[in-house]
Amino acid sequence: EPHHPKRKWMMLIKDLNKKSLEDIENEQWTRKNRRYANLSDELFLPTDNSKEDFNNHKPQIYLFLDVSGSCKDAGARFWRAFQSIPKRYFDVQAFAFATQVIKADPLVIPIGGGTDFHCMEQFLWKQKRYPEAVWVFTDGQDAVFPCRHPKRWSWFLLPQGTKKHIPAGSKIYKLEDFE
Repeated sequence: EPHHPKRKWMMLIKDLNKKSLEDIENEQWTRKNRRYANLSDELFLPTDNSKEDFNNHKPQIYLFLDVSGSCKDAGARFWRAFQSIPKRYFDVQAFAFATQVIKADPLVIPIGGGTDFHCMEQFLWKQKRYPEAVWVFTDGQDAVFPCRHPKRWSWFLLPQGTKKHIPAGSKIYKLEDFE
């Protein structure tokens, strides 16, 4: 059965857009029009904003590629998976990490060394705004670390990857399902 990476990535954007629109809708203040006061709450009336918001909003994603020693053979695989993400629908900022975070560049990424998941969270604390989504391509080999918004994190694991160090509340996927 052939893989459909675009469809898989699109599944994630639908979830992110739904969440983003819910956040936007929750922040709106409005009064119910008196003409509609007696109508059932189950009735949906057309609006101008939600479809446009959904189509124009590109979720902000910080993607971290694990370049530690345990993932040294997966670098090219991680980079190909990153390249397959449709940039038309996602605003992706790519970084590499082992014990510190650096901008992802296939020509200058150092491979090897230990792993420190906490360096990603420390990096995110320094940003102006915590991203809507944090994606990590890894084998999961490190210790559990505290993160501020675990529900925004998605982990894409290699086949030999472990889930035991991933923060509770995070989403976990098999990287191979997106290749």
